[in-house]
Amino acid sequence: MRWWTDRRSRLALSLVLLFVFSARSLAQTDTTAVRDTTRLPDPRGAMLRSIVFPGWGQWYNGKKLKAAAVFAVEAGLIANAVYQDFLARRASSEAERFVYTDRRNQSLWWLAGAILLSSLDAYVDAQLAGFDVGPDLSRAPAGGVVVGARLVLRRPAR
Repeated sequence: MRWWTDRRSRLALSLVLLFVFSARSLAQTDTTAVRDTTRLPDPRGAMLRSIVFPGWGQWYNGKKLKAAAVFAVEAGLIANAVYQDFLARRASSEAERFVYTDRRNQSLWWLAGAILLSSLDAYVDAQLAGFDVGPDLSRAPAGGVVVGARLVLRRPAR
């Protein structure tokens, strides 16, 4: 007679399996564990936000004043490019049209540079978000005796 065909053996096996698989669910959960709610910004997300909309990456990193400055610079460059294009379309001579078109293109190049710098700034700010900037930056060992020397130089009195 096989052991798994016996009714008592099947019952015993069922109880053992039930105990093994339910032991984990009966374990108490740790109620003293503190969940880490600190969320650091994603550097790539900050950079992409800064590219999509002026100042959004800086705002995402929590740098509100810097976001306003970036927005003002980029919006000013866009407004200047649009205005120079408007003047170029209304220009009466070819030389005048060339000057306004050149100014418009220069504003667009400055805008591209501003977007590049603001996106890099947003990336670096997000990358350094968890960096400890505490006041103790010394290389002294913690809790030990520190031996040092100090050299004081004074000019001779005349």
